[in-house]
Amino acid sequence: MRTRFEDFRVAALLPLVLGLLPSCLAAAEAPLSATAQKLLKDFSSAEETLEYHFMLNVPAVNEANRAEVVAALVEKLKPIVQIGELTGPKTGAYIDTRDRVLDKAHLILRLRPGLFTVKARSTSLNELIDLQACTGQKVKYERDFFEEPGYSISSEYKFKKEEWIADPTKATVQQTMAFMQDKCPSLLKQLEPFLQPMQSLAAPGTAQMYSAEIKLDHPLNATFKESGFSLWMFPGSAYTLGEIAWTGKVKDKSALDQLYQETREKLMSAGLLAQDQSSKTEQYFYAYFGVSALDSRYGALARPAYIKHFEADAGGKVIVSPYVQVATRSFPAYLDPAMAPYNYVINADGHVAVVPETRHPYGRVYANGFLRPEDKSQKKPGTGEQFGHASALAGQAGRISGEILYDKATKSWSVNNKSGRYSKNNPDRTPEQLVNAANLIRSTVDAGDAAWGPVQFIFEFGPEAVEQKMKNDPGIEYEDPAKKKRPRITVLPAANR
Repeated sequence: MRTRFEDFRVAALLPLVLGLLPSCLAAAEAPLSATAQKLLKDFSSAEETLEYHFMLNVPAVNEANRAEVVAALVEKLKPIVQIGELTGPKTGAYIDTRDRVLDKAHLILRLRPGLFTVKARSTSLNELIDLQACTGQKVKYERDFFEEPGYSISSEYKFKKEEWIADPTKATVQQTMAFMQDKCPSLLKQLEPFLQPMQSLAAPGTAQMYSAEIKLDHPLNATFKESGFSLWMFPGSAYTLGEIAWTGKVKDKSALDQLYQETREKLMSAGLLAQDQSSKTEQYFYAYFGVSALDSRYGALARPAYIKHFEADAGGKVIVSPYVQVATRSFPAYLDPAMAPYNYVINADGHVAVVPETRHPYGRVYANGFLRPEDKSQKKPGTGEQFGHASALAGQAGRISGEILYDKATKSWSVNNKSGRYSKNNPDRTPEQLVNAANLIRSTVDAGDAAWGPVQFIFEFGPEAVEQKMKNDPGIEYEDPAKKKRPRITVLPAANR
């Protein structure tokens, strides 16, 4: 089961604090394509919907203890939201390959009895496919609010039991494509470039889904198009998820956003807000595959390899840097060359946390300099101990991490994987994950007037297998060419300004 950290309140508050930053700090994104400009109008319609989600901190549930667990949860939630009678179970499954090929294309295939749904979902309009409607159906455009707002386009069609194989979760790629050709050929045409090369598809299990209506003591409650509590169990797995969500209209966005923040703070104060706020789709695949799309994209969660003596307070809590920023497209982080270098860590939710290497109040100052044990680097006299990677996540688990360095000569920021806490000695920290992390940084961190320089994978901070595989690559460079010290390779070139 995925680890859930109980004591994460300081770090969990950070996105809220950053939500107060002015929008003028927005990172520069690529210009909207023609399709994206059309989609922006669709999502902005006053009658389109906004769906707000909260994943709840719930214990493992099975049929034997379900009633007891739900009753306790309902009681804890009473001051925040009223939950009606639980009904179910209904069943459902998601279809993808084990290495999540469809997810990489920002596509989701969902299967429920008699209903096949295709979703395009992303935090960027440029990454979305504008799905076609099936006969007699409408396409649904919706903003999803998890930890970070995203865009979701849904196209679906209904079918009768006898119209597909007995267990459609076992359908091959060819059977799935043939079924789509019969029911919604326009949708198949859009998905065919992704489905055709696949060797296999998998619905690794069938979730059991219980649900109930909810009611908030708020004037907006009467305006919700939908609102509910969900409890999902995954037979064959001990994993459980609980969620409350409601759907309002774009025209009420300001008031809905305020309600979202107020509810989030209440859930967090009551210890009911799960650290993992990823979607039900992600948690479904995690329950059955043990690997989420975020694990594949940025590396599995891992505790920091060590905590330095000065980084924790008297109670053993790792102190968060006062300069930490958790970057999103809506509220990007900002880099100041005067505060370089920066450390970054990809957190549990797939966001990048950024901290400058500033002096730590509990750290020592070395009048004669010192040899830093983690990387054997000699520090100058007067060097003090600083906030590092662990201070970005309050000492909690993170994914791939490294440095963001400023080069005065070229006025550019480069990214690497140099982190002894979250990258080094971790077997799944790959060049591909570094590329993904760097692309996330480039899209959610404001570099100011500077450019984005190259991204370099340092072999010392990655798996040994990667170095062995690439050790003869002609593109290898060194920190010290004469001594061939610390080999590295550029995995992403500098970006065009």
